[in-house]
Formats: sequence, C-alpha cells, structure tokens
Amino acid sequence: MHGSTFRERWLIIDLEQTTDLTRDTKVYCNPMRPCLSLPGPNGTRRFEFMLHDGEQDDDVLAPNNVAALLRLYGTDDRAVLRRKVVYTFHARMADRWRAGRIFLAGDAAHLTPPFAGQGMNSGVRDAHNLPWKLAAVVSGQLGDALLDSYDTERRDHAAEMIQLAIRMGQVMMPRGRAQALAFQTFFRALALYPAARSYFAEMKYKPKPRFNRGFLLAPKSGLKESLVGKLFPQALVMTGAGLAPLDDVLGDGFALIAPPGTPPQMLADLRPSEVGKLPIRSVAVLDREDASPVEAPTVAARDLRGNLAQLLSGHSAGLYLLRPDRYVAAFFPIEEIQSAPDEIATLIRGTWPLPTSVYAAR
Repeated sequence: MHGSTFRERWLIIDLEQTTDLTRDTKVYCNPMRPCLSLPGPNGTRRFEFMLHDGEQDDDVLAPNNVAALLRLYGTDDRAVLRRKVVYTFHARMADRWRAGRIFLAGDAAHLTPPFAGQGMNSGVRDAHNLPWKLAAVVSGQLGDALLDSYDTERRDHAAEMIQLAIRMGQVMMPRGRAQALAFQTFFRALALYPAARSYFAEMKYKPKPRFNRGFLLAPKSGLKESLVGKLFPQALVMTGAGLAPLDDVLGDGFALIAPPGTPPQMLADLRPSEVGKLPIRSVAVLDREDASPVEAPTVAARDLRGNLAQLLSGHSAGLYLLRPDRYVAAFFPIEEIQSAPDEIATLIRGTWPLPTSVYAAR
C-alpha cells in the first residue's frame, strides 16, 4: 500500500448513556488540543483527541487523564466509558485491488483518515460495485475482463475521498492560535448565510462518485454533461400496486429505461431482452398525461408527481442502459436509438478475452 501515515496519534474515547443528544458532529479547532465529538446511536458518543509528540500511550489512557480531557469539552459525568484506544491514521491505497480470483475491498484496498467520516461509505461503494460483476461472470452472462473494471471504476473516487479527509484534517488540526482563529472566524461568518452554512454542514462539497472509464459506453459528445458513469436518479413512480421507488420497478439486473418524453414504442422496436446472453429488462416511465400503450414484456410505470421528469430536465430524450448497481452504462439519444443493440453487444463482447469471431460463433 502506497501513501502516507499521519505523524499525529489520536486518543479515541467511546461513551454510552450520554445526555448529549445533539445529532451534530462537533469540531473543536483548538491548537492546544484539537478534538472531535461525534454522535452515535442509542445515546453513544465518540471523542477523538489529538495527542502531542512525547505523550505516551499509558499516560494518556490513564483514567484521570481521560476524565480531564472529557471535562474540557463538557461531557456529562454520568456517561459510561466503553472504550479507549490510541489510533494512528493512514492515507494509503493498495497498488492493485485484484490478483486473479482475489479482490480487495474496504480498508484492505484503501485507508483514509477519519476526518471526512467517509471510510465506511467508501467500503460500501466497493461492495456496491463488485458483487453484481462477480455474479454476471460466474453465471456466464459477461466475461472475466468485467472484473478488471472494479479497480478501474472505484480507485479514482476512493482517492478523492482520501484527499478530502486530508484537507478536512488540516482544518481540524490548526497549527497555531492565529490559524485557529482564522478558521473559527471563517465558519462563524458562514453561519450568517443559510446557503453557505448548508453547503458545509451537509457536506455538499463532497466529490460525487463518477466513472470516467470502465464498463460503460462513453457518449460521442463526451462525459461532462452526460449521465453516463453516474448514478441514475431515484424517483417515486406509480405502478399497478401503487407508488414505488423506481429501483423496485427496475429489478435487480440490467435495465433499459425510456424516461418521460421518450416514446415507449422505441423499447418494443429494439427488443433489448435479446441482446447476447445478458438479460435486460425494458422499463417505460410515462408522463402523468401520457396514454401511450406499453406492450409486454416492457414494464410500465407512471411519473405521477413529475419527479423523474424534473430530475432529468436539461437532458436529451432517449434510452438509458442501467447496470445492476444503477449506474448509467450508456445513453442512446432518440436519433441514435437504432444503434443501441449493436453498441450494447459491443460492450458485452469487450468483457470476453476472445476474438469477436469466436464469440459470435459461440
């Protein structure tokens, strides 16, 4: 694993039965002793204190020292100490996430400082990306080369989240009183402007996951303004059983979706379920006032509240090929829809380590 290890060590204290019920993460940019206080479920709370050079583990873990540190930031005396340990944080990433039939995920693939609170989220994204690919290869629907896209797709975003944590750590660990005062003044000023406060409090600056390469078909116009490589938006739609999340309608496999504004007949003309060995569900989401007939096996739903149309406003009409993890693998504008079967077949063939002629013969 390459990267760096933080010189600073941190004392981690986990409490139960606290009376501090606030749901906010509190950051104390104290140059003498930077501290974080993080809420947990069921009356739990974690404190993290930065340690100084020369401080020994046995000394900082002593009960009187732990109690003194907690008093600095106003914790209640009735809280129950559940755990105390000294951590050293890392910012590291494995050179490769795959070796034959072995795959690394989560902390085994990338280690991040905790300042952005995104370590577990990154592991969940790994787990969201890899299993459907394993299932597709084991079942023979797609070729082994698909598994190489796991590292390709996940590495860049994991690295972005590590860099975000490092930058946030620089704010949380001011090197002197002047720097601490500057940070505190900056954030207090932001609190006067609701939009700015929301931007930081809700971490809207966090990099969004986006695949620039991998198991996808890059549009001819480029990826910048396209949804290809991004998560397809979630929306509530009306089905015969009532309102449901769009994910429930799409199923757990591949789907070719005609959103509001794209005639559902285009799905029937393409018959996407017949592309190679890959089962593809066709789904038409109609506008509330659209009375177009939808022929089986296409699944119909209705954008009753206009949620999906609003989320896709500004994007051209056409068909979206969605992967099982709900990332957009390809987009076919209306004027290019007839090429969709051939392009999907090319995407599938690219996962097999066989010449095209051999694949076609099989």
